[in-house]
Amino acid sequence: PRCVYWDESLSIWKSDGVTRGNSSDGSFMCETLHLTIFAIILDVIQVAGQTLVCSNVNVLTREGLRALSEHVDWRVQPVTIVLWCLLLLHAVLVAAACMYDNRKRQQAIWRDEWFLT
Repeated sequence: PRCVYWDESLSIWKSDGVTRGNSSDGSFMCETLHLTIFAIILDVIQVAGQTLVCSNVNVLTREGLRALSEHVDWRVQPVTIVLWCLLLLHAVLVAAACMYDNRKRQQAIWRDEWFLT
């Protein structure tokens, strides 16, 4: 975590004159030399923002898709396997919901006039 303040003229968070203080109970404390709106920014959020900025839409181009097909090591990564399993689970649940809905429609339990359309 970092201590920062909002620079209204530049519309950015800055850390000039704001430091991390020492607290007896181990909590995070900011000390400032000026009266402004200040906050504690977690570096995790900043790294996530940089990751989003560095994300590359070019993966969806012809060259990007070719590179994905040539380098297959990403396919066996645990994260990829978890995402494929979640996608499969989602497809199974949607199919089951459609079948359930179809079965109930055939039993004529639901009537169209009961719903706002």
